[in-house]
Amino acid sequence: MKEKFKKFILINIGLIILTCGLYFFLIPSNLAVGGTTGLAMVVSYLFPQIPISIFLAGINIFLLILAFIIFGK
Repeated sequence: MKEKFKKFILINIGLIILTCGLYFFLIPSNLAVGGTTGLAMVVSYLFPQIPISIFLAGINIFLLILAFIIFGK
C-alpha cells in the first residue's frame, strides 16, 4: 500500500511539472510540439475561442476510445 501511494504521488508531481511547462513556456511562446499537445495547440489556433485544455482532453478521450476498440479490454 505504501509503495502504491509513493507511485501515485510521484505521478502527480510529474503531471504538475508537465502542466507548468505547458502553461508557462509552450503556450505563451506559441511553440507547438509534437504529440497530442502539439495537435491541440494547432487546432486551438484555428478555434481561438475554445481553450487548449478542451482540445487536449478531447483528443486524449478519442485516443483512449480508439485504443479500447482496437486492442480490447
